[in-house]
Amino acid sequence: MKPCFGNRKQLALLAIGGLNGGRENGLRAHLEACADCRAYLAEISSVAAKITALEPASEIRASDEFHRNTLAAIEASGKKTEAQLFGLGLSHLLNWRLALPAVAILAVSLAVLSGRLGESQPGQRTVASADASARHPYL
Repeated sequence: MKPCFGNRKQLALLAIGGLNGGRENGLRAHLEACADCRAYLAEISSVAAKITALEPASEIRASDEFHRNTLAAIEASGKKTEAQLFGLGLSHLLNWRLALPAVAILAVSLAVLSGRLGESQPGQRTVASADASARHPYL
């Protein structure tokens, strides 16, 4: 007994009375022609009837041990050990202690390199000094 592809959910809804009129009518028309879907509906309807017939327990209580274990787990998850706190703080500081000097060294290196690129070699005249000497022959 294997229902048609795509009908399993619809048949389960039909068994518990969860289908609307149009879909229910279409599925009932299909059931007249399909023995596998009829058998599946009969089986699922039987299971649904058994579940519906069960009386729910009026008072369900968890054990005291369950409550103790739950409270202990909640308290343990909220507390951090000193090692965890120190380790978290140290790793955070360690990242900045390495990154900040590296950035500073990079900035100083770039400043020095850009200053050297702007300087001329001894005996070499720059465009600005050539313009100045053209205006003032004694330079």
